[in-house]
Amino acid sequence: DEIVKKYKKDRKTIAINLFDSLMEGKERPDSDVDIEIVSNRFRKWVLTKSKKYGIIVEIVKCPKKHLFYQIEKYPYLCYEYLRDKILYDPKGFMKDVKKELKLYFNKNTKIAKFWEDELEIMRKNKAKGKDLKNAKQVYDEAEILFSDEHKVTRDFFN
Repeated sequence: DEIVKKYKKDRKTIAINLFDSLMEGKERPDSDVDIEIVSNRFRKWVLTKSKKYGIIVEIVKCPKKHLFYQIEKYPYLCYEYLRDKILYDPKGFMKDVKKELKLYFNKNTKIAKFWEDELEIMRKNKAKGKDLKNAKQVYDEAEILFSDEHKVTRDFFN
């Protein structure tokens, strides 16, 4: 809540999104908090990790320009936006982004199925206390499978 309040005060903040188990209401005592801030203030995509009140907090700072680039060049990596929870979106920016991505994944059902299958495997393994594939590995697999180059070329989430 502190983080959201801080960034909501910034006029350049466009949207704030919540991801993963907390957003789904399936958090556990060892769950982290994953937040994305979309802003015109940021110059480059950055992932930071910190600990607040004993909880790991991961914050993605995403320039609006980069989000457009990411969606245009790597739409097959943007499935998570369909599942996120929008915490702040005063002008409907993220709502519109989600609408466009929903159309993309409705047309590309093979890609949507890949993500649903991977997320289900991760959920089950987490519930059993098994090791999880990390998100980077899943993004790498998706990029290799669905990009024209069939290799990892992205310059974010490395």
